Amino acid sequence: MKISLIGGSGVVGNGIFQILRQGHNVKCFDSKCFDYKDLKYIDEKIFDCDCLIHAGGVTDEEANINFDNALYRSSLSSNDLINQCLENGCTKFIYISSIHVYGDLQGRLSCELLPHPKSNYALCHLFTESIFRKLSHINKLKSLVLRVPTVYGFPADINKINRKGLIPFDFPRQLVEKGKIELNSNGLQKRIFCSNFKIGNIVDKWLKDESTSLSNVNGDETLTVRDFAYACIDSYMNITGKKGIVSWKEDDIDTNLDDFELSYTINENETFSLSAFLNGYIKHLISLSD
Repeated sequence: MKISLIGGSGVVGNGIFQILRQGHNVKCFDSKCFDYKDLKYIDEKIFDCDCLIHAGGVTDEEANINFDNALYRSSLSSNDLINQCLENGCTKFIYISSIHVYGDLQGRLSCELLPHPKSNYALCHLFTESIFRKLSHINKLKSLVLRVPTVYGFPADINKINRKGLIPFDFPRQLVEKGKIELNSNGLQKRIFCSNFKIGNIVDKWLKDESTSLSNVNGDETLTVRDFAYACIDSYMNITGKKGIVSWKEDDIDTNLDDFELSYTINENETFSLSAFLNGYIKHLISLSD
């Protein structure tokens, strides 16, 4: 199967690529395939595919810097992208979204819940979701939207991590550079962690059975932000023999927020543990500082 994978060099995209490359003809496309001035996809090779996988949705940073452009890219640009793929005979469409489309992360989050996005970032993802699902329905084709939680794993080039502020990358970096992790909150918010390879395995499974059109991606690790920081400390100490420190802010944030669980309609076992990722990334960061 010919697959066009947008965002294939990023963390999520690389996990999908490493799984699908074993049985499909996968072509990866990065941000260079999109003209951010004219707000359109300019690499026509994208459109020549049997399946389009979009793992390069709007980022939080992009939505905050220029919401108008981010909204256009997530809606009208996505609409044009799918239509051009349809013209070239594409019959399957997959979009990697975010659990943040639900809004407040509380209680049991299922796909039956109506989304209530609370940020520009989440709103953009919901727009792209809707366009993928609408055009697939109109054309009676198969599509899948995956809403992912906190993702860990490596991009195609470990030295090119674009979103270093995300906690899977920021906490290990703080440890190696300063010997401590400083939280911006009380750290009691829960996070569900899944690997990029798990997302790839779920995509691979769906391509074989097309059993659902919308699913959350559940992770095998549920930790508070504070507990994740301590997991980083444990890996750091096992590798270096040095003790790290975690500090947090004593505030009045309602800790009932971000206390949730995910239901799902498609799942696969985790093949890349959180501890294995932390060990690998911390060792990489140490090698750069030597």
